[in-house]
Formats: sequence, C-alpha cells, structure tokens
Amino acid sequence: MKRIELLKPYIKGKKVLDVGFVQHNWEKSISNPNWLHDKIRNEAKETIGIDCLEDDVNMLKSKGYNAICADAEEFNLNDKFDIIIAGELIEHLSNPGKFLCSARKHLKKEGKLIITTPNVFAFGNIARIMKLLFNIENIDNPEHVNWYSKQNLFNLAERHGFKVLEYKTFYPDRYNPIFEKLPLRETKSKIFASLSLK
Repeated sequence: MKRIELLKPYIKGKKVLDVGFVQHNWEKSISNPNWLHDKIRNEAKETIGIDCLEDDVNMLKSKGYNAICADAEEFNLNDKFDIIIAGELIEHLSNPGKFLCSARKHLKKEGKLIITTPNVFAFGNIARIMKLLFNIENIDNPEHVNWYSKQNLFNLAERHGFKVLEYKTFYPDRYNPIFEKLPLRETKSKIFASLSLK
C-alpha cells in the first residue's frame, strides 16, 4: 500500500501541517509525481508546509504553496492542527524529542501525529548491513542520524507524551512488487505510525 493511501483516512478534509515538506529542493519536489506534500494538498481541507530550507520555501510560496520557513525541532506557528505529518523526517533530526514537543504544542486535543521513517529491520537494510560487515558497500546516508525500529519509535513517543494508535510497515511508492509476496513480518522498508496525545 502506498504512503498516501495510509494517510488518506487521517487527512481527508482536515487541517494538516506537513513538517519537512521540501523534498531536497523545490525543483525536485514539484517535478516528482510522488511528492507527498502535493498528494496531501489534494486530500486535506487546508495544508501548511514547513521546512528549514529558506530559499526553497520562498520559491514554493511564490508558486502558490502555503509554506513557512521553520526548524522542525523548534517551531512556533501559533496555530493548532488536526494532523501533523512527518514523512521521512525524524531520521534526519539531531533532537527528535524537541520535534515531538513542538508537535504536541500544535496538535488539537483529538489531533494525530503521523510519522513515516525507514525501518531498520527491513529486509533490504539487513542485506545492506551484511554488505557493510563484509566491506562490500557503505550504507550510510549522509543526511541520516538515526535508525528506527518499532520499539525505539514507541519508546521515544511515550517519553514525549504520545501513545501509538496504529503501526504498520509498508513499501515505498517505487518498489518491486515481488516483495509483497514474501512471507516476511516487520521487514517492509518503511514504518508508518499514528500517534495521539496521552
């Protein structure tokens, strides 16, 4: 199932904050048919994107996007949202707990925080780790500072006043469908977690 299909039941007709919405730069973002922010905008009642890439945010604003330049770890928008989405963001953050505290302040009482992130126990990642052990390949992404599993993502959420409502793993928008047929548990390459305030 594609990420947007997992998100649709949460975002349809809602006020949504998309944190870290620029996909590397504004040109890659708007030219990518799988750009999550555009898909969210098509479903939500209102969508605001925040990102720390000031030039890219300004360019997207000039193209009609509701965008704000802000740091994901410490943002203050004086607003509340039904849904906050952090798609493939948390693994980039130096202080993910600060992000969760900022998100808490911006959620409505019944609001939800949705996080997607690479799954450390994905079959492909385990294969990459084996290659690394045998000096065949360097798997490090220069932009990532954390790996998440189900348990450590749950622990982080609990420490910052969230409870997990839904958890599943999924394949990214571009993947080989042969993997769907493998009888493997918890090994899909991405994590999807929906959190609510405790």
